[in-house]
Amino acid sequence: MRKSKALIFLTGVLAGVVLVTAVGFTNLGSITATFAQVRYLISGKEVRPSDKAYYYFNGKTYVPAGLIYAGTTYLPLRFIAESLGLKVDWNQDTQTISITEPDTVIKPTYPRNLLFEFLTREAAPKEVTTLLDYSIGTELGQSYTLGDKTYLIVTRGAKPTGGYAVSIKEVVEKETEVVVKVQYQDPAPDAVVTQAISYPYVVAMIEKTTKPVRFEGEDNAYIPQLYGLDNMEQITAESQGIKLLTPIQKEKVLTVRGIARVFEATVSWRLIDAQGQEKKSGFVTAAIGGPDWGYFSFDIPKEYQQAGMILQVYESSAKDGTPINVIEIPVEKYAQLVHK
Repeated sequence: MRKSKALIFLTGVLAGVVLVTAVGFTNLGSITATFAQVRYLISGKEVRPSDKAYYYFNGKTYVPAGLIYAGTTYLPLRFIAESLGLKVDWNQDTQTISITEPDTVIKPTYPRNLLFEFLTREAAPKEVTTLLDYSIGTELGQSYTLGDKTYLIVTRGAKPTGGYAVSIKEVVEKETEVVVKVQYQDPAPDAVVTQAISYPYVVAMIEKTTKPVRFEGEDNAYIPQLYGLDNMEQITAESQGIKLLTPIQKEKVLTVRGIARVFEATVSWRLIDAQGQEKKSGFVTAAIGGPDWGYFSFDIPKEYQQAGMILQVYESSAKDGTPINVIEIPVEKYAQLVHK
């Protein structure tokens, strides 16, 4: 290993210290030294050996931070070396002091491309295929970490015909995030395609990352992501821009849960009785507005959880305020789906 300037400096300045240490471990007799009131300036900055002036704490007791013998000043080797960023080791068996440069940690440079592997449904872990099943009908990019791997899942939702596809072209790690480059493929206007609803998706795998993962579409395609919820859950009812998830029952309150891709993140709701009369209404702000999916929730009190009561969840049109993307479900039926 090439010596650093600090190590060369230390070797020259502290030769006397090594000599004193050697004298201490041989039977050459004792010496009389004078206490030296020294101050330490290292790289122009004063460094104190301990909280006690002119003393160095060696881990057990306070000892002089400097001694003078025969016109030479002797200093504590460990303190000087470690102050210069060097590593000091003592071998009791061989009575040897070793001074070395610390191991250099090589930091990765960013951005850098990460290796990724495409997975078939059959090759993916059960937890990943379950998440895929929950997400298949929703346009969404999401990541899921399991063990020492992070899985990347991109779904395009329902498409009217075959010929649609989605692929991951590149995975780039940056200092604060991992960016997944996604490419959409659509059939040409005159292409011969399967006349059936299709659900394009792609699953890939990278080494585990703790950084947030962001999906970025090519050719101006926007890849929606999920906010306010770690990963997609089972859908119980849905419209184009709103999807209800499994509710939660807490004592007398039924918590309605869902995700929405709506203007200004505003989700409206109301309760209607069997005669069509509105009994209660309100609105809630999702974690984020469109074009991403934001999580939302609101509570239905016990008195409205009765037979014949209808729950409507919808988006108010930005144009005239009329309900759009309406989900309508009996409260009694929705309550039966409570997460156990």
